Amino acid sequence: MARRRKSRGDRSVDRASVISRVVLACLLLATSSRSIHAQGPSLQIPPEARASPAFDAVRATNAYLASVPADKKARSDAYFEGGYWLQLWNFVYGVAALWALLAFGWSARMRDAAERRTRRRPLQTAIYWFEFNVYLALITFPLTIPPR
Repeated sequence: MARRRKSRGDRSVDRASVISRVVLACLLLATSSRSIHAQGPSLQIPPEARASPAFDAVRATNAYLASVPADKKARSDAYFEGGYWLQLWNFVYGVAALWALLAFGWSARMRDAAERRTRRRPLQTAIYWFEFNVYLALITFPLTIPPR
């Protein structure tokens, strides 16, 4: 069965239909985003933190911190200080991984393998670099998994 070619009148109706649907979708999105923002928590700004000619950043900061509940502040402090411990253990783990590379002779084996593959020094360096990055990615993979 042969397809009938659309006339100009049919195309303009289709185009008008698509345009009206796009406009309707935009209006729906605009109204829904307003209602979402209206339902959000309201921000309580302490009087010391409001903009004024006598604004003092230290007083504003202290006023805000005084408004934070003690349990939430303790949780925030623990989270912040935990980041230091994560950085420390990440550093220690990295040093141990690099030490193992040297102590067990893996680095020398990787260098020897690169030398066997090619006689060109720049290519040897590139091959060693690739092997080193694969080793480092595999050995540090456990640190990249986020805790549950």
